[in-house]
Amino acid sequence: MGSFRARTRRSASLPHDLVGPRTSASSVEPFTLALWWQRRATKRALLRITRLAFLVLLISPVASISAESDQGLAAKITGVWVGRDIVDASDIEVETTYRADGTMSQLAKFSEDRRGYKVSVKGRWKVEQGQLVSVRESFSGQTEHSVKEIVAVTDKNLLLRAANGRLIHFIRK
Repeated sequence: MGSFRARTRRSASLPHDLVGPRTSASSVEPFTLALWWQRRATKRALLRITRLAFLVLLISPVASISAESDQGLAAKITGVWVGRDIVDASDIEVETTYRADGTMSQLAKFSEDRRGYKVSVKGRWKVEQGQLVSVRESFSGQTEHSVKEIVAVTDKNLLLRAANGRLIHFIRK
């Protein structure tokens, strides 16, 4: 038993030995701290890359819209779109048809007291300086002038920004 202690004492004096029971807490601590800092730096780098990618994806449609002509945007918007809109503090489904001749129609579907309702209005629309301008009779019967910024338009999606900053998403029917 005396010889075992002697070997342990001799081996404990070896410098920078990180293996086995001879490892001291003071030698592991810098290694653990360095590993923690490396992982933290990697997470931060990945977060920066993710943010940058999101920003590029967000800006690229806006940049392409600003460069695209009003006629090109109008051609892309022409068709039938379905989405949700807030009318008189109620979230309702709206089907909007934009025709190439500049006319439009909207059909709103909503329910109240277990009864289903449909309201239809007609109007005119155009694209002017990257904005969708429409004049229509509102659901309450008054003439309504609306200007919404075109954020993005693809074959299947139309994203508009209302004057109050709210985003409105439509899907092509």
